[in-house]
Formats: sequence, C-alpha cells, structure tokens
Amino acid sequence: MNKLPLRTLLCAVALLVASRGVVQASAISGSLPLVVFSATQNGANLQSSTTESAAQSLTSGPGLGDFSVIPIMTPFGSVALDNLTVASGGGFSFSNSAYGSFAATGGSILTQTSNFLNVNLTGIFDPGPGIPGVSPSSAIVHLSFNQTGQSLSGSYTLATVPEPGALALLSSGLLACVTRLRRSRSV
Repeated sequence: MNKLPLRTLLCAVALLVASRGVVQASAISGSLPLVVFSATQNGANLQSSTTESAAQSLTSGPGLGDFSVIPIMTPFGSVALDNLTVASGGGFSFSNSAYGSFAATGGSILTQTSNFLNVNLTGIFDPGPGIPGVSPSSAIVHLSFNQTGQSLSGSYTLATVPEPGALALLSSGLLACVTRLRRSRSV
C-alpha cells in the first residue's frame, strides 16, 4: 500500500489542528478608527504645547477584524498626551467598559509643527466582554492633532500587532510538513 497519501493526509490534519490552535491562542486582531472632541492644548500651538487632551473620543467608522462588533460613535472616554513622556507612553490611555481599554507603554513623536502633531504609541489592548473569546494584545495607536487658527481637532487609529510567536509556530509546522512530504517523495 502506498503510504504517501496517508502521510499527506496526516500532515494536512496536523497543520489544520496547529493552525486552529494558533487562531484560538492568538490575541485580538484588527483596527479601529476614533475621533476626539473638545480637544485642547497647553501651548499657543502644537509646536510649543507639551500636553494635548480631549474631553471625549468616539469610534468614527467601522472597525475591522475583531473590532467590527463595535458600533460607530461608541464612546471611549477622554484622552490626554504628555509630549515630554511619549517614549514611555505619554500617559495615553482610553477605555470602554464593554469593549476594552488601551494603555500606552512606549512611543515616538513622528512630526511636530505649529499646526500638526503626529505620534505613534505602543501598548496593550485589553478587550472587554463585548469582544468575547479573545485575549489582550500588543497594539499600536497612530494619533494626530491638527490646529487651524484656534481650532484643534484630533483622531487616532488603534491597530493590533500580530504576535511573532504565533506566526513562527504556524510557519514551523508548515515547513515541517513540506520537508516531510519531500522526503517521502524522494524515497
């Protein structure tokens, strides 16, 4: 009896089981756009300001991936950013009791001019009960403030970062199956 089809089938089943485990073990994935309201700063413009804040932030569009369950205009509370401590997260965080929270632990200012501030923040998104079956995940927030005259507006996007360990596990399983199949065919 030819063992190649049986080995191929076993390898495919093992890969399917491994990928299912990776999917279940992986953290939340996707992205979520938000906009801020009643934004303020402590300087005359964004170049001289050291702190920006907003009284409220809301989802401004549909989320992608696991965030697609969050309705548009869902409040995520007030936000504040300390430009002097952005490297350690700048004190930036936001939360919603149903859908989860983000706390920045690091970051960098990409652009800072008198009328524009562009910041990337890294941290952890901890999903709430409204996003069941997922675990906390590394995430990035891309935050921008724009100033026109005395008017200040802002928006940010939350995006999760795939875990390298999960991708490595799936890749190594696939590589093992391919190697096994090649060895079987050369015999």
